[in-house]
Amino acid sequence: MKYLFIIFLLFCSWVQVIAQDRLVIIQDSYGIVIKDSKGKEIQPIKSVSFKKRKNNFVAKKYISYGETGKFTKTQTIPAILLEDFLKSKYPISLKTLGISVQELKESIDKQKSNILISTQNLLTEDYIFKFDTLKFCTNNRFSRYFSSCSGRKLDILYNNTSIFSYSTDYEFTLRNLESYLRAYIFLKNIKLEEQIYVFNKDIIVNWLILYLENIQCEDYYASLFMKENPEYNNSVFKRTKKGWNFEKYLKKVKGSKN
Repeated sequence: MKYLFIIFLLFCSWVQVIAQDRLVIIQDSYGIVIKDSKGKEIQPIKSVSFKKRKNNFVAKKYISYGETGKFTKTQTIPAILLEDFLKSKYPISLKTLGISVQELKESIDKQKSNILISTQNLLTEDYIFKFDTLKFCTNNRFSRYFSSCSGRKLDILYNNTSIFSYSTDYEFTLRNLESYLRAYIFLKNIKLEEQIYVFNKDIIVNWLILYLENIQCEDYYASLFMKENPEYNNSVFKRTKKGWNFEKYLKKVKGSKN
């Protein structure tokens, strides 16, 4: 009887461990009414549940509008990507985003963005996005945002705990960009077909353009200039920027403080 009790406890512990190793992606479309064949309204929710298998999280099925479907190919997320996402310490570059310099520059031209040529010249596939700069600039300038009365909400849960949430229902400003890009890197290599919305590469490029526009804020680089040249650290320079060439200074830093 004693041995049976021990076996029972081990079994319960095993079940608990298995149950915890789960990654769930949920997409909810709000402001949209969807009806089934009988005219009954249904929840526009799509979800995929990944189970831990050795060094990967795998999913063979998905739920879409209350119906269970099967992927034509098993979806896999390496466990190491989840570890990297949770640590959030690795640098974010065009290379890690899977976006080429040419793609970004073509979109800049297409949108007729006001990004300076000197800023564009800093771009390489190893260009590192630095969010301390962005935070300074967005706190001292306007920041654009997207909001809507309808759209999508994306949640990522790990062991029943939310590790990422994104919604177009609120003003998703550039201040949230770092977590958004990290989630994109985390999920960009999985192919969930049309059963679930993950991220759109075009949207990512648009956010990068907004990033580049905002890090051009003159006050940030002027503050660096004043640290390097204390004689300019006075109220007159702060007000008039006399003796300062913003574009020339950007060329000088060569992306070291982007």
